[in-house]
Amino acid sequence: MESHESQHTVLVVDDNPTNLEVMIELLEGDGLEVLVALDGAGALEQAELVAPDLILLDVMLPGLDGFETCQRLKQVEALREIPIIFMTALSAISDKVRGFNLGAVDYITKPLQHQEVLSRVRTHLTLRELQRRLVRANEDLERRVQERTEALARANATLAAENRERLQANRELQATNRAFERFVPLQFLQLLSRARATEVALGDQVQLSMTVLFSDIRSFTQLSESMSPADSFAFINDYLRCISPVIREHNGFIDKYIGDGIMALFPGEAADALDAAIAMRAALDRFNAEAVSRPQIEAGIGIHTGELMLGIVGEEERLQGTVISDAVNLAARLETLTKRYKTPVVISGQTLTAVEHAERYDCRLLDEVRVKGKREEVAVFELRCPGPERHAIATARPPVRATPRQTVEHRPEPSSALESHPWMVL
Repeated sequence: MESHESQHTVLVVDDNPTNLEVMIELLEGDGLEVLVALDGAGALEQAELVAPDLILLDVMLPGLDGFETCQRLKQVEALREIPIIFMTALSAISDKVRGFNLGAVDYITKPLQHQEVLSRVRTHLTLRELQRRLVRANEDLERRVQERTEALARANATLAAENRERLQANRELQATNRAFERFVPLQFLQLLSRARATEVALGDQVQLSMTVLFSDIRSFTQLSESMSPADSFAFINDYLRCISPVIREHNGFIDKYIGDGIMALFPGEAADALDAAIAMRAALDRFNAEAVSRPQIEAGIGIHTGELMLGIVGEEERLQGTVISDAVNLAARLETLTKRYKTPVVISGQTLTAVEHAERYDCRLLDEVRVKGKREEVAVFELRCPGPERHAIATARPPVRATPRQTVEHRPEPSSALESHPWMVL
């Protein structure tokens, strides 16, 4: 017989001592450990005590016969898988079928043939060993599957926690970006070809043609003297909350607030700035109409189109986005002219020239002025905006773009009027 990893134990159950002696000699000669029982009761006791690897069971036994003994062995959980081979002189097919139905794995017919016995015993011990290995492999597989399942559960829990952390970090980043955009508009970053604020560097700059809009509340300094600091801030914020969205709605963005003043940039069409100015006047009318306890106010708007440099200034510990250009200075100075000419919106000739379909706007030439530091005079126009009583019909009447020759009702002598008006330092 082939060598075994460990010595197998075979329980032989037979009431004939001669048969037992023959079987002991045969099986021990093949390297097997042999246990014996003379009846069914003894077989049950031995099996429960030792749990042999195989049982050779005679059918004709005193007391419990082989069939009943087999049935009882199969009822014990720990013994159920032990292979049982019947040894019998019974040759009827019904007896064999009965044995197989009770759980036997094979039959050996008496008189016993030694080689047949050894061959069948070896076969079923091998099958028993393979079955055990399969059970151990399944148990090992189940253990590894359980370990992998637990590891996967831990990994999933870790991943879920990391995902929650990422989501929270993403929410915080989005909140930070939204908060940052309230200080530096996203459009400002986009014009610098930067996707996020962390990419901005000192010295980043770009030169563009753009329309600049300045707006300022008239006589706010005097107005604020009658207010407490808290009331002044509340008033300004109410005003800016009313006016600022109008700029964004017309494709502009606010570069900065300067006290009660607004500096806005329109990177697209110059007409966006004119449309925004008209809408800002309408918003101001609504703001005044809704006033109960606050005073009525008036604001001036100056608009100019030209080349400018947009970029980042400061030093390593303090950066700021800004716009540097004569176009910015001129827009600020045009706003101061609204007081001189007693009109809410003043635009430059360069802006009017840059507007496509300028005939849609009701404009009137006011003057030609010389700006400080410039030799050429600048034509300035009034942009007429519908008042509260005219909002409903403003779009029904096609406005006319007037030329200087058509509209000069009163033209003061050319002067450096702007030079005598202070302007905001940006």
